[in-house]
Amino acid sequence: MTKPVMGAPAGLNLLMDGSQGVLYANVGSHLDNETKKTLAPGQVITIKGVVRSFNGTNYLLVRELTLGQQTLKVRGIHGMPAKINSTASTQGNRPRGKNAAVGGAQ
Repeated sequence: MTKPVMGAPAGLNLLMDGSQGVLYANVGSHLDNETKKTLAPGQVITIKGVVRSFNGTNYLLVRELTLGQQTLKVRGIHGMPAKINSTASTQGNRPRGKNAAVGGAQ
C-alpha cells in the first residue's frame, strides 16, 4: 500500500507488480478495515479493472478484487464505487423487517 500521492485517484492505492509491469491499482475508499488488514506486501491477489492515466501516471481502477477465496466488487461497469459490505437484510441504508411492505408509507 502506498501513501497518498498528489494527483492520484482518491482512496487506497496499491503498488503492484503484474503482467503489465509495476503499476498502481486504485481500490477506492470503500474497502472495509477488516479487508485492508488482510492485504500484505508480496501477497498474491487477482484484480480486474481498467487502466487510466492521472497526471501522467497510469492507474488500474479496480472493478473486482480477489483475496484467496473472497471476491469483492469494488466498482460497477461504469466506474462508480460499489457498496462492498452490503447484506441481504438491508436495502439502501434502512434495515427491512420480515413484514416490510414494498413501496408506500411504512
